Amino acid sequence: MAPHGERSEFSDVLDLLARLHRHKDRAYGDAWRKRGEVIAIFANLARKYDRLVIALAEEHTAAAEPLADTVGDLCVYAGKYLTWLADTQPAGFAAASAGLAAHAASAKRGPEALERVFAHLAAWEDASRLAPPAGIEEAWARANDAFRQLENGLMAQATPGSPDRELLTWSSKAALAWRLSDSTAWLLSGIAQRDPTQLSRLRDEVAAMDARA
Repeated sequence: MAPHGERSEFSDVLDLLARLHRHKDRAYGDAWRKRGEVIAIFANLARKYDRLVIALAEEHTAAAEPLADTVGDLCVYAGKYLTWLADTQPAGFAAASAGLAAHAASAKRGPEALERVFAHLAAWEDASRLAPPAGIEEAWARANDAFRQLENGLMAQATPGSPDRELLTWSSKAALAWRLSDSTAWLLSGIAQRDPTQLSRLRDEVAAMDARA
């Protein structure tokens, strides 16, 4: 189990991302899943992942988007993928979700569904016997591994007969999405500890949105 301070920061990160998501959801609605699992949902995950790879490899923020935004968006999209699975594949979702009912996390619930997923992450960690990562490097390694496995499975799904790729079950997809959302939340928490300005700018942005709402 994470020390209290680390867990508190982890929870604060998730709360901030949930608030940001509520504002973005008003603007974009269901566009994130309109064209299905591979073309829409995974395409968004891949776009953010690719930006993050570049930003971390170059050890500076990508010019087009602050690092905290990229990591946060990847965490949110992984969580939203879970809400899509809860809606469309409830049995597969339930099998990988450590007691979170599919109907409670269904995308049909709107922003509340993502908030349910985020609120359940600590319980999912405990059920998975997964200790919080030791730091930024371990968090990124977990996120990278989860994304790569998910990518291989979904590309196998999109290109049947590919000899070097294996299809994933729905429960395996859900397990990987949980791991990706969890590891990127920890990654953002670690980045904020190393450079508090990364998260303070995002906090200011969300506060301004809250004020205008």
